Amino acid sequence: GLTFSEFVRRERLARARAVLRSKAFADVSIAEIAYRFGFFDSAHFSNMFKRYYKISPSEFRRRG
Repeated sequence: GLTFSEFVRRERLARARAVLRSKAFADVSIAEIAYRFGFFDSAHFSNMFKRYYKISPSEFRRRG
């Protein structure tokens, strides 16, 4: 029941979430991760991430 654009957005967020969790990318900024997954505005990425996961990307990363 998802639109194609919604499906793509969820996939991009899920992949970004995996990168945020990875210790190998601990030195990569959240803005850079956002850009790598097609979000050209890090604030938009943060808002979408928080909408889907109920936690900000920075807090998610901090909690590990």
